[in-house]
Amino acid sequence: MEAPFSTILCAVDLDGNSLNAAEIAAKLARHSGARLIVLHVVPAQAPPSLRRDLDHFLAQEREAAKFLEDFACQRLRDVAFEVMTRSGEPDVAILHVAEETGAGLLVMATHTRSKPPHQFVGSVAEKVLRQSCRPVLMVPAAQGGNIDMVEAWMTPKPLLIDPARTLAEAEAKMRSGGVRSLPVVDGGRLVGIITDRDVRNHLGELDDIQVGQAMTTEVVTVTPTTSVQEAARLLLECKIGGLPVIDAGRVAGIITVEDIIKYMLGR
Repeated sequence: MEAPFSTILCAVDLDGNSLNAAEIAAKLARHSGARLIVLHVVPAQAPPSLRRDLDHFLAQEREAAKFLEDFACQRLRDVAFEVMTRSGEPDVAILHVAEETGAGLLVMATHTRSKPPHQFVGSVAEKVLRQSCRPVLMVPAAQGGNIDMVEAWMTPKPLLIDPARTLAEAEAKMRSGGVRSLPVVDGGRLVGIITDRDVRNHLGELDDIQVGQAMTTEVVTVTPTTSVQEAARLLLECKIGGLPVIDAGRVAGIITVEDIIKYMLGR
């Protein structure tokens, strides 16, 4: 009997639930002997107009590809997989890759279970479902309210920097990665955080000052199981843009104001 799907495309945005969707897609691929394509799209509202914009998107694509390669090697074993990255409007890019690869099935996370129901409407998943001419399998968030926890919305494996690096290196890393802060890690342990504001405070001497000399050492952090509401409260009260997420003593991710807005919009 011929396998129902020879190619399965799973679109992920690197949060916990979309990675769960990738594991479900892998089970389907094992069962049917299909090739699995794991795709991440770096959101871009318009084509890059400047070289630095292009560099920013390419840097994000490289970071995503590395993360997905590591994830796939560890958790998608015994499956023929390929990792792909794109930049652009996520729903458009996903549908284009599905056409390009001849995928017979699309797998995506919905980022919501049943409440509030309006969160699905207007989301990337809803747009893909509405426009796709191929079957789309939607994977809901796990039971137990995980969708309201930091782990569902944080950026996993964020860019980090060593305290011995210069502010010039920190500024370059933030610019290429499209971020405004970097957790500072020494020997795997969080020792501070450096922000674009810290860098601006030392313009003209970026090559002469180490990150450890300019970083904030009293860092406000959360855990993967902290509620998004609590993270939002901390961001507001402390007047900061991001919170490192600590799990088992190590930096597991970072959650930012932008992530909180996505949570509120159900994206």
